[in-house]
Amino acid sequence: MMLFHHTNAPSATGKKNHSLNAALRRAFTITELVIVIAVIAILAAVLIPTFTSLVNRANESADIQTVKNLNTILSSNEAMGDRADTIDEALQQALDGGYKVENLTPTGDGYDIVWDATNNRFALVDGENKKVYGDALTPETISGQEYWKITDDMSKTDSNFSWYLTEDALNSDDGTTETVEITSSTNLNLSAYTDLKDVTISDTATGTINLTTNSEDVNISLGATTASTATVNLYGTAGTIGIQNQNGTMTGGQYGMNSLHIYGTVDKIFINTGKIIAMPGCSIGTIIATNPISNNSLSIVLETGCSVNNIGTTNFENLPYGVKKPLQDAITGDTSSTTIIVDRLLLTNIYTQGIGTADDPYIITKSSQISSITNMNFGYDYYLNGNTAYFKLGADIELTARYATVIPSMNLDLAGHTITVKVKDTETVASAFLVQSGNKLTIEDSVGTGSIIMPTSYEEDGTVGYIFDVIGTSSLTINSGNFVAGMTVAQGEADSSIVVNGGTFSTLVPYTNNIYYVLNKIDGSAAQIVVNGGRFKNFDPANAKTDPTETSTPVSYLGSGCTSTQDDSIAGETWWVVTK
Repeated sequence: MMLFHHTNAPSATGKKNHSLNAALRRAFTITELVIVIAVIAILAAVLIPTFTSLVNRANESADIQTVKNLNTILSSNEAMGDRADTIDEALQQALDGGYKVENLTPTGDGYDIVWDATNNRFALVDGENKKVYGDALTPETISGQEYWKITDDMSKTDSNFSWYLTEDALNSDDGTTETVEITSSTNLNLSAYTDLKDVTISDTATGTINLTTNSEDVNISLGATTASTATVNLYGTAGTIGIQNQNGTMTGGQYGMNSLHIYGTVDKIFINTGKIIAMPGCSIGTIIATNPISNNSLSIVLETGCSVNNIGTTNFENLPYGVKKPLQDAITGDTSSTTIIVDRLLLTNIYTQGIGTADDPYIITKSSQISSITNMNFGYDYYLNGNTAYFKLGADIELTARYATVIPSMNLDLAGHTITVKVKDTETVASAFLVQSGNKLTIEDSVGTGSIIMPTSYEEDGTVGYIFDVIGTSSLTINSGNFVAGMTVAQGEADSSIVVNGGTFSTLVPYTNNIYYVLNKIDGSAAQIVVNGGRFKNFDPANAKTDPTETSTPVSYLGSGCTSTQDDSIAGETWWVVTK
C-alpha cells in the first residue's frame, strides 16, 4: 500500500525555527539599549537636581519655620518677664512649647540651629556659619561662644562655639554612658546626662573650660598639668572633684593658682595644690585639703555669698604640731577617722587671700572661729599676701588664751558683743591678741557696747595676761570699744606702734608698786605709743610709767594737739580723758 506525505503539515523542525525568529524580532538591539540608557541618564541629570533642590528648599522652609516658632516662644516668655539666660532655660522653654531638643537638628543639608545667648534668639546657619534666617541683631556670619550649637556628635565640638550635647551624643552601642574627656578649651553643656559618671579634663588641656554637668554622681578628674594651663569654670551639679585613682577613689586634685571656679553645686572637692574659688551663689558640701602644709601652693577662697558646709583634711595625724594644734581647736569630727572636718574659718584663714570686706565682714559666732584666727602662730598668715581680713562678732565669745598667739592682718568689729578671755596656764604669759610679723590689727565697736574682758589678768605669782601684745614691726589701732583687765603692751622695734583713737581702758588690779600699766612699753622697747582719744582708769597717758623702771621719769603718749584731763565724776574712781 502506498502512503502519501501531506506537504501542508508543518514539521517539528519548522515550528522551532519559526518561534526563535519571532523572539528575535521582539528583543531590543544593543543600539536600542544604548539609546534608552542615554535617554534615562539625560532625564536623571535634568530631574534629580531639580528634585533635590525642591527637597532642600522644602527642608530649609521647614527649618526656618521651626526657628520662627522657637523665637516666638522665647519672645513670648521674655515679654512675660521670663527671659532665658542659659541654654538650658532656652531649651526648656522650647520643650514647653512642644520642641524636644532631639528635634532641633535641622533637616537642611549642612545647616545648624544655634541659640544666640546675647539676644536670646535662635538662628539658622549654613555650613559656613552664615545666617540663613534669624533675629535682625544676629550677624550675617556668626562665631564665638555666645552662640550655642546643638549636636549629637562629641567630635564636632570645638572652641569656636558653645556646645550642647543631645542625649544620644555620649551613649555607646550598648546604651551605657561613656566617659567624657575634654582635651581643649571649650564651653560644653552636658546637663542632658543625669546619669553621667565620669568627666576627665586632660592634663594637656589649655585655655578656659566652661563645663556644665547635671549629675550628683559624676566624678570630675583634673590632672596635674591641667593645673598650670587650664582654667576650669564649673556650673550645674557635680558629685566629686579631684583626681580619680585606678580603683575609682578620688584624691586631691592639682588645680593651679587660678584654675577651678565653682559656680554650681558640688558635694565634695579634694585639693592637693592650687586654688579653689567658691563663687557667690555656689554650694559646696565639703572641701578636703589633702596637703594642708604645702606652703603657697594651696588656697581656698570663699567669695561673699557662697555656701561651704565644711573644710577638712585627710592626713591630720601626720601634720606638725604647729598646724595640728589650731586644727584640734576647731575639729568637729573624730580625729581617728580618715577625713577630719574642721571649722571652715580655720582653713579659710590659713589658705585664702583675704576674708571678708570692709562692707561685708565675715561673721564670727563661735569660739572655735576666733580661736582659729588667734592660733595662727605657725606662720601661715602670709597666705593673706598682704591683704586684710575683716571680721565681725555675731555673738558673745569665750576665748581661752593659753599660749602667746598671733593673728593675721585684720579688722575686728566687736559689734556690741563681748570676748571673754580666760587664762588657763598661770605659768605662761598669755595674749588674747598677739600682733607680730609685720601684721596690722584694727579693733573697733560699731555698736558701742562691745568689750574684751580678761578677768584673770594678774595672779599672785606675777603672771601677766595681755589683751594686746605688739612685737616686731607690727601695729595695733584701737578706734573704740571697752577693754578690761589686761595690759596693752608694746615690745617691738621702732617701726611698731600702738595707736589709740578711742575706747575705754582699765585693769582690775595694779601690777606692782600700785602702778596700772594700761599701756606700756616692755624692756625699754623702741615702739611708738600714740593716744589720740579714749578714757583710762587709774592711768594718765600724759604721765605714764614705763616698765621695767617704775621709778623712772614718766613719759607722755599723747598725740599731737591732744590733752589729758582727770575725771573724778565716778565716786571712788579716777579716770583720765584724752581729747584733741
